[in-house]
Amino acid sequence: MKNFDEEGFTLNKVHEIETLEDLSAAHEALHKLIAKLRVQSKKAFTKLSKKLFKTYPELKSFGWTQYTPYFMDGDPCVFYANTEYFIVNGCNQDGDAPDEDIKGVDIIAGSYEEHNKWDQKTRSFIRSKNELYDPRFEKIIDEISLLLNVPEDNDYFEWFGDHAFVEITKSGISVSDYDHE
Repeated sequence: MKNFDEEGFTLNKVHEIETLEDLSAAHEALHKLIAKLRVQSKKAFTKLSKKLFKTYPELKSFGWTQYTPYFMDGDPCVFYANTEYFIVNGCNQDGDAPDEDIKGVDIIAGSYEEHNKWDQKTRSFIRSKNELYDPRFEKIIDEISLLLNVPEDNDYFEWFGDHAFVEITKSGISVSDYDHE
């Protein structure tokens, strides 16, 4: 049997697999390596998150929900991290604050130059200039989005669990239960 430890496991060693024991040892080394990489990538994710708060003092928090749905109309219920619809400084992308006590800069509302505004006279939406627009807010949203889109759903599951609301602040990451559906 070949020795496949996670430090020495490379694609070049795959051709050395000759027995079932070799295959089993290679898989074990692979899974240990994946676990180590996941720990290191979470550390990097945390470090890059903290960097956002140093770069943008008006950023107080950002977060998202992640869960496995209970029912999907007959489709398989698959875990996903809802990182494309994240919350910043307590406001979601609709501009609603989930908690009335949250006060802060609505970075999301100020991150786009124009928006649709309801016109009562014409009873339709009119494209208008956003008075809250700040190009710096647009940059913050872009950077959060880029950061959140690097890890995959299985990383988020391993890092923070299922049925969770994950919130990141300059002091760290908190995970709370999330009740959905």
